[in-house]
Amino acid sequence: MALLFLSLAILGLSLGGCQTAPKVPADGLLLMVAATDDQARAWKSAAELFTEESKVPVVVQIEEPASYVERLKRALASRRPPDVFLLESSRIPEFAARGVLLGLDSYVAKRKDVQPKDYYPVAWQAYQYRGQCYGLPHELHMLAVLFNEEHLDAKLLGRPRSDWTWQEFLDMATTLTHDENDDGRIDVYGAAPCPWWQVFVWQNGGDLVDDPANPTRSTLSTPEARGGLQWLADLILKHKAAPSPKVSGTESPAALFASQRVSMAYLGRWDINLIDKKGFFPWGYRTLPKGKQQANLGTGTGLCLPTKAKSPENAFRLAAFLSAGSGQTVLLGGGFSSPAYIPLATSQYFSGETGQKGNAFYEGFAVARPFPATPRYAEIAEVWETELTALWNGEVSVDEVTARIDERVNRLLSEAEPTTAWLIGVVPAG
Repeated sequence: MALLFLSLAILGLSLGGCQTAPKVPADGLLLMVAATDDQARAWKSAAELFTEESKVPVVVQIEEPASYVERLKRALASRRPPDVFLLESSRIPEFAARGVLLGLDSYVAKRKDVQPKDYYPVAWQAYQYRGQCYGLPHELHMLAVLFNEEHLDAKLLGRPRSDWTWQEFLDMATTLTHDENDDGRIDVYGAAPCPWWQVFVWQNGGDLVDDPANPTRSTLSTPEARGGLQWLADLILKHKAAPSPKVSGTESPAALFASQRVSMAYLGRWDINLIDKKGFFPWGYRTLPKGKQQANLGTGTGLCLPTKAKSPENAFRLAAFLSAGSGQTVLLGGGFSSPAYIPLATSQYFSGETGQKGNAFYEGFAVARPFPATPRYAEIAEVWETELTALWNGEVSVDEVTARIDERVNRLLSEAEPTTAWLIGVVPAG
């Protein structure tokens, strides 16, 4: 059996290629992040400022977002893991359960600037697992609805109210949907498909699981959850006001909005640089329309340290600098994040909109909702994705798909949690 594991590990490395970490000075730190080109510039500027203030060299390793998690797993199994790395909050339980994250409670206790009270509760809690802190929040993935002002003007529509509702959103989306050349096919949809369907479940009074902090069963078959999913499915299938996955293909909501093929879209601040770069048209934004109640995303990214950190004290200094210090201000200036650190989120750099479009995103902090904290989250998310795509394409009913999701997710939640590092860790990378 041991030979089988070793063979599989070697096979995995040969298929994925050997990952070589950047050269880091003996007294330096390696920071690994997922970033686009625009975001990379902000991360490098923040790292340079840390080096200037601390005299500790920092090498920034930039990875493509799509392949980041697998690259990170290999890096953590290598002879030279990153000293600080970016990690989605939903993956904290998985990485912590496998023993690759350094607990940070003792380091947090020594500093006054990274205390729980300084962060939005949903952000701080997302980096706790079984009584231990495993990361410092960097941002929350707040959503707002962006709208094309020219499209609204062409249909003689006013701007959405700040406290608008699902019905108002639907009315506007159906009005904006049109066939420009009378060929029987829709050329411009009123809304983009929303991959963050969880918001509609929450806004309709439902939830994803019985207890987000300690989930034991899926709750998508409840009337409230089914109602939220049905509303979103109807937007696509009944009202024809948003494209199905068959129509939109692999294009993201941001790309559809930037190309003016949709008039409105649920987007995050990380999408704005793409829209400003490719979308040469005036646009505005509002907080999310309200269902039975208001809700927004409570997931985000944070800064973590590996258990094999070479210099944990300096690494934590860097993580704190990027989470709550001057580095966070530099990152905020990049225009792609919604800070989880309250002093900055309520400052002129964000909520005051000094040269940035941030206020609608700021209002989402108060109603952010957590995702399930479980080491099986990645597997659960894959179940959601595959099953719900069939719903958005009109291939199954809401009742059918939620029953299947509950069955599959409950099975995952009932299985033993992983307690060992990933198989690729058997053979060091690089």
